[in-house]
Amino acid sequence: MSSLDDYFGRVRAAVWVASEYVSTTGLAEARRLVEHGEPAEGMCILAWVIVNEDVRVPASLIRDIRVLSEELVPVEQMPPDLDEHAIAGES
Repeated sequence: MSSLDDYFGRVRAAVWVASEYVSTTGLAEARRLVEHGEPAEGMCILAWVIVNEDVRVPASLIRDIRVLSEELVPVEQMPPDLDEHAIAGES
């Protein structure tokens, strides 16, 4: 498996985890971007969905979103309060 395949697998896993916390409607755009070859942008949209829907998600999901989008999505395009949506006590 190539590193690109691994990256896409990790992105798809993050979307799958997020599906337990965010609405299907919110997840649709992130999924569409991932499936059309824009995985980092999909992670950015997923971050905004989490914030806009005001849901709490595992801190590990937030870490994955940050890692999978870093250097590909400018920091100023990510929601500044994403970390506030981590489930309390989860690291």
